[in-house]
Amino acid sequence: LVYASLTSRAAVDPNLRVWITTGFIGAYTTFSTVSLETAQLIQQQSYALAMVNSAGSLVAGIIAAGAGLALGSLI
Repeated sequence: LVYASLTSRAAVDPNLRVWITTGFIGAYTTFSTVSLETAQLIQQQSYALAMVNSAGSLVAGIIAAGAGLALGSLI
């Protein structure tokens, strides 16, 4: 939907279109994958692994975001 709407508008720069679609759509697919894997672990009654998966993903994401902010401020 996002890609199609951006490609149908000639005013959107192709480079910007790639950034938006890769970042926006990529973020949702990653979130969906973590959610699906956690839900499957819960269905398998692997509650400890589900907690580790969801908490680990959250913590790793926060650390990565912090590292990106720190690196970005150095550039």
